[in-house]
Amino acid sequence: KFINIESNITKIPKEAFDTSNITSIVLPNTVKKIESGAFNYCAGLKSIVLPEGLETIEYSAFMLCENLETINIPNTITEIKSNAFYRSGIKTFTFPEKITEISEGILASCYQLESVYIPDGVTQIGRNAFYGCSALKSINIPVSVEKIGSDAFEYCSNFTVKCEKNSLAYEWAVANKESKNLTLDVTDTIAPKCENIKAKTADGTVIYSKTNGNVYYTIKFSEEVVGFTKDDIEVTNGTKGTFTGSGKEYILEVIPVVDGAQIIKIPKGVYADEVGNVNKQEYQASCNIDITKPTCEIGIYKSSGTIITEKGIITKLNKVTYTFEFSEYLKEFTKDDIEVTNGTKGGFSGSGRKYTLIVTNDTEGEQVVKIP
Repeated sequence: KFINIESNITKIPKEAFDTSNITSIVLPNTVKKIESGAFNYCAGLKSIVLPEGLETIEYSAFMLCENLETINIPNTITEIKSNAFYRSGIKTFTFPEKITEISEGILASCYQLESVYIPDGVTQIGRNAFYGCSALKSINIPVSVEKIGSDAFEYCSNFTVKCEKNSLAYEWAVANKESKNLTLDVTDTIAPKCENIKAKTADGTVIYSKTNGNVYYTIKFSEEVVGFTKDDIEVTNGTKGTFTGSGKEYILEVIPVVDGAQIIKIPKGVYADEVGNVNKQEYQASCNIDITKPTCEIGIYKSSGTIITEKGIITKLNKVTYTFEFSEYLKEFTKDDIEVTNGTKGGFSGSGRKYTLIVTNDTEGEQVVKIP
């Protein structure tokens, strides 16, 4: 019923005490790992002292230890694998500070579990993690949690969720408040974040490349803010125009003044939420401005059967190829945009910045090619 483990042991092997009659055990500080099923179905196990220095508890290590009501979890543990305490008798559980993920089914069907504390740093709660913990009264879920798996709290109800306002846990608790009869114990210690800043045109179209018109920056915060005005926004290569909005969303109009990157910046400390949490982070967005009209150089070069003098005079009637080179890429340019005098437009090719047009000479005299 009682086992004393010698101090040179570094791990408790797989299924070492599976279905045994032990009631208590003390592990030495040399133990680093408890392997899968090591104490599986030890129905009489009531107490175990886990040593400082323990790093890993593997799959189903204490599964079906139904009389194991209390257990210390050292902060040296970095990983507790799935179903580690499935259907055990544990009443309270504090996850270690170094753990980053709560594994699948880790405390599922722990019918006596009443209280759980999850430290900051945990990023996800696995599916079925607390499935069937019907006696659960309270759980702390930190702001670091970014994912709560399916059925993580299935068949759990009437418990209190301790969480930070506007965190994933808060959103989950609000969404499940009525169906699970939850009580929310909410703190608000984190300043609202600027979730995104999008550059848009006047009609609301998002600007992904360049624009030559006024830019409307839509600013969205994670929660309602107070004391935020257009004077709080810094603008480079633009002039601030209209400013509208309130609460979580605002729109600033910026009029371009020069080509290049137009930048808007929200510095630290310029807004706060309703309880006074001030932003401690800087946010910025940019948009490429192009208000300079493209220029074009038109050239001619010798075509088959055509002779051009040094002065550009055609001495033999035939065809002339004209080249068009623009200062920047064009969105659309066709041969219909070109006017020709004393000639007929023929083949046209090109894209972006460079194009060519073949013109057949109809009559003698000056041939003019013009882009209006």
